[in-house]
Amino acid sequence: MSEKRVKQIRAIFSKYKQLYSSKVVRVEDYRKQEAMLPEDKQKVQRKPEIEFESELQQKLRDSFGIDIVFHHKDEKMPFGCTLIDHKTGTVHRGSEIMKMDAMFEFTSAIMDKRLFEQLKDYNIPNPETKAVLLEFLKTRYPEEALKDFMLFENKKLKSRTTFNTVRSDVKEYLKNQSKVDVIVIKADDEKYYAIHTRLHFIGELQSLIGEKQYQQFLNPQLINEKENENNSGNELKSAVNEMIFDWTKSSGTAKDPAEDELKKRRRKKR
Repeated sequence: MSEKRVKQIRAIFSKYKQLYSSKVVRVEDYRKQEAMLPEDKQKVQRKPEIEFESELQQKLRDSFGIDIVFHHKDEKMPFGCTLIDHKTGTVHRGSEIMKMDAMFEFTSAIMDKRLFEQLKDYNIPNPETKAVLLEFLKTRYPEEALKDFMLFENKKLKSRTTFNTVRSDVKEYLKNQSKVDVIVIKADDEKYYAIHTRLHFIGELQSLIGEKQYQQFLNPQLINEKENENNSGNELKSAVNEMIFDWTKSSGTAKDPAEDELKKRRRKKR
């Protein structure tokens, strides 16, 4: 790696460490063990595959092709790291760029790999959305002791198909609460957010369902008043129609009474 590239990477680290969390969480993966061992032996032989991840790592990986791989022994904290620069196709010791402790802050936080992958798949475009999602996840996974640095920013948009499914499910939930994988939350900023736990989506309710339905959600009494008005109007129309029917039945004709009156006047003139 050239000295110019080294300076570039150092500058990237310095800038993006101010924007993204450098706190590292340990991620434990038991899936291979569960697939290979009977259930009774899984509890005894709990030796997961371990990774160390942070939001800063993900940003460097996704945006600049810079991968950081930590080295550790057993379940102890990392003692070093390797930097893989996919842009130049080079591999270097992390210490050649910066000291590991200067780049990252290691924590005692631990996450299961399954949950880690689920949370990483959520669309989290800003701190406000992250705060709402975090409060919900704390109630859903109280045993995980989740912290804000364990949720990574993710501005990648969901597919159009996924978005349409989310919107349809949210509307159905508001109508009859039949969707168990949808929840609506009111945030501290008074905005309402919809969370789809199966499709890993969070978004402002207003933008999902539209202004008209959002106002109906905020003011459900307006719907009742409108229904009452419609019912009253229908009752009035029904009463008028019934009166006309009764009159035509008693007179034996379906003609308009005004038409009969006009004919009488014509006869008198003759």
